[in-house]
Amino acid sequence: MRKAVRVAVAVLLAYLIQSTALPYFKINGVVLDLITITLYTIGYTFGLYIGLTAGAFCALIMEVCSGDLAALISVICVGAAWFGVWTSMRLKSFSLPGKRKLEQRIKRFAPMVAIALFVLVKETVYVGYFYLTGTDIAFMHVAKVLLASRYTGGASVILLPLMYNALVKKPQEKKAGGWLFKKRGGETDTKEKKNKKERVLIPAEEAYVMPTEGG
Repeated sequence: MRKAVRVAVAVLLAYLIQSTALPYFKINGVVLDLITITLYTIGYTFGLYIGLTAGAFCALIMEVCSGDLAALISVICVGAAWFGVWTSMRLKSFSLPGKRKLEQRIKRFAPMVAIALFVLVKETVYVGYFYLTGTDIAFMHVAKVLLASRYTGGASVILLPLMYNALVKKPQEKKAGGWLFKKRGGETDTKEKKNKKERVLIPAEEAYVMPTEGG
């Protein structure tokens, strides 16, 4: 239940921040795609069921608030979460024998590259849709597509670890996201750690008790 609340709050905050605050931080007319980063992180961290549910929830919010391109928005939101799940599964089976450091670097930065590629495809679909509806497409639109991809991908280097740490509260909830960060060592439950009694081993010589005279 707490996991579902954290996911719902993350989606709501992402939508509110992107629709209210981020338009003031445009770069050449391009707004950071915080919603895509959030949905991708949820799918990457929690798996298919929660990821697709979060994508559908976000699509519902956007359709109720804006009402534009409802079908396309639904596909993009669900697709962002699914792409996170797909990346997680691929990285889980990815291995480079004999090249451990290179493998770790790829697993660490591959999610950010994947986000940039998804935004590139997403913005290209938008441009294609507007072109089919009769809008004139200029070189400026193509430049904005590339800028949006680099902007969101670069921001995800910082935002993705922050979101992951905010969403994952227990080590047992970790999935493929464990590659992004150092694994938590030691006890997984602080209560067990507090209640755990230290065993004191007594040498055999000290454990032996001299019999009494009446014994």
